[in-house]
Amino acid sequence: MARDRVPPLHTVLFDFGEDRPSGAQLRALQRLAGDLEPGRCLVITGYTDNIGPRAYNDALAFRRAKGVADHLVETGIDGRLFRVEGRGCQNYLAGNEHREGRALNRRVEIRYAGRDPEGGLPG
Repeated sequence: MARDRVPPLHTVLFDFGEDRPSGAQLRALQRLAGDLEPGRCLVITGYTDNIGPRAYNDALAFRRAKGVADHLVETGIDGRLFRVEGRGCQNYLAGNEHREGRALNRRVEIRYAGRDPEGGLPG
């Protein structure tokens, strides 16, 4: 099954234009950090809605994913186990015609990656 078809372990939603998780989202990330399998690699992928130029959205998506990764490191998770990606306005969960749909598309998804025998991220 393709990685994007596997449901995420956790999804962090963001306000418009924001690249840092909110207080409630930070608390949820702290709980997630305590539940992660030790030594498992993670892929942390950021997305945006379709408002604004593509270059801006691509950079914003990466900053969102990086902000989530940084917070997980602060909770004690080894950052070498992460691959951080920004996909901008791709892979929508909902339509962008309405505010509610755009809000669902402004997100970071956290998934387990494959295992690497050396303990780092695979290829």
